[in-house]
Amino acid sequence: MPEFVTLSCPSCGAKLQIGSHVDRFACSHCGNEHVVQRDGGIVSLAPVIEQIKQVQSGVDKTASELAIARLKEEIQEIRRSMPDTSNEGCLAKVGMGLSGIAMFACIGGIMTGDGSTIAMAVVVSLIMFAVGVWLGLKEDQNKNARLKPYREAIAEKENEIERHKKLVNLD
Repeated sequence: MPEFVTLSCPSCGAKLQIGSHVDRFACSHCGNEHVVQRDGGIVSLAPVIEQIKQVQSGVDKTASELAIARLKEEIQEIRRSMPDTSNEGCLAKVGMGLSGIAMFACIGGIMTGDGSTIAMAVVVSLIMFAVGVWLGLKEDQNKNARLKPYREAIAEKENEIERHKKLVNLD
């Protein structure tokens, strides 16, 4: 004949007879499931839902660890697919270079004492400088517009990584 232990249901308080062979059962009064815990001669009950929460926590942590690795790889893939913008800004550099040449002409005019050469060189230098600045701004706008969707996608994935890191570190 099996040995029985009498316990109260943690959910409704009903008296329960637990046999030594039972590890899990549902209360006949309220229907809540419980796990029988035996430790050092002490028998107690724990709701199954708590056991499921512990398992779910481990699953969530593992899923977040895997998601972090996946998101990092996706960020690298986005970076590899970004357009090469290393040669952009060349027109601005040309404009600035021409401005510098005009300044040398200005210096040459000063050295020769030719006022018309100085005036022309200053005007050309200022125009080339303004054109260089304007071209630089336009190229930066175009570059930023081309890279914006890539940067936004990376930022979104980095935010998701941070969210997953918080889940992994919750203990």
